[in-house]
Amino acid sequence: MKSKTISIKKKTINICHIVNIIDGKADGVFCHLNKLLTIIDKEQFNQIVIFHGGETIKSCLLKNNIQFYEIKSLSSSFPLNAFFQIAQIIKKESVDIIHTHLVKPYILAGILNIFLKKKFIFNYHGSFIKNDYNTLLQQKVYTILHRIIIKINPPNIVLTPSRNSISLLMDKDIMFSKILAYNSTYLYSSQPMDQEIINKIINFKFNSFLLAYVGRLSHEKNVFDVINILKILSNKHEMNVKLIIIGIGPEERVLKNYVSELNLTKSVLFLGFIEFASAYFYLFDVLILTSKREGMPNVVWESMGNQIPIVAADVGGIKDIVHENRCGFVFPPNNLQLAANFLKYLYDNPKLKLQLGENGLTAINQKYSIPHFKYYFQNLYVSLTKIG
Repeated sequence: MKSKTISIKKKTINICHIVNIIDGKADGVFCHLNKLLTIIDKEQFNQIVIFHGGETIKSCLLKNNIQFYEIKSLSSSFPLNAFFQIAQIIKKESVDIIHTHLVKPYILAGILNIFLKKKFIFNYHGSFIKNDYNTLLQQKVYTILHRIIIKINPPNIVLTPSRNSISLLMDKDIMFSKILAYNSTYLYSSQPMDQEIINKIINFKFNSFLLAYVGRLSHEKNVFDVINILKILSNKHEMNVKLIIIGIGPEERVLKNYVSELNLTKSVLFLGFIEFASAYFYLFDVLILTSKREGMPNVVWESMGNQIPIVAADVGGIKDIVHENRCGFVFPPNNLQLAANFLKYLYDNPKLKLQLGENGLTAINQKYSIPHFKYYFQNLYVSLTKIG
């Protein structure tokens, strides 16, 4: 008598991501979310997204066949309507895990989860209640609501993109308990490159040492200091150095004016927003970042995956990755002379520049690969659902 093999189908785990203030353009939070949506096993995990709307994000979700709900009131200061809409969606979709990104979604879902009792994750991305996006009134209200959440039904897990972020979140005023650091990954895209962009970069670079800034042109990214570092280097007459800026944001016009004031127009090229910008990283010599705050910027992983060394301000989790893997240099924020010295050192030592780039790629392949990222989050989600 032949024995029958009985296959037991695993229960699908329903995960609801809630996020706001993302636009999909040089957007680290959405890059992280997009990795989760595209890498995680779709048979075992059903992921849906609740967000505030936007054609770029919507197009990407549709392309990846991800179910989503637009709640436009998530853009308002105190979105009471969103509170009730989110509750209806979570019940309708039989959500097992609520995974929130950024502060407002955390506060809304945290209060809601006092009643729903779902498994709950808060994904910290570099800023909490006190940030540039929240007014003083919002900060006061959110602080009160946060303390209610922590006292009655805190998140099961708080995720941070670096070990350094854990120490920032251990502050007695924040009061989180279970905080875990995760590593991201470089999500390579084989999208075709634009020959016009390639030619523009090559013609601009011509025999120069090419620095690159890639990201939003906004206050917290502090792009003015990137330009100031270029000015310091340009004053060293033995250096032929130029800067490419990729990204858009509210400070674009004033940055262009600043470049003109410093007589650096011929040394700086603004390329605007480029989808799949990492495809052009091979043309750069060094990535430079001068942010005032970060979680773990996606552009660091992209640089490592493209063998480009990094010179960055010591904020968020950048130092954890750059120093541990010897793929660049980190300087104290506002110490622009030291940043310039690091860049000059790389200019004078091309073999070191190549070695740092190779170290970054090795680390991506061995420690921060897609399988590592996938295993970490799938295991995390499964373990959460097993908690009573």
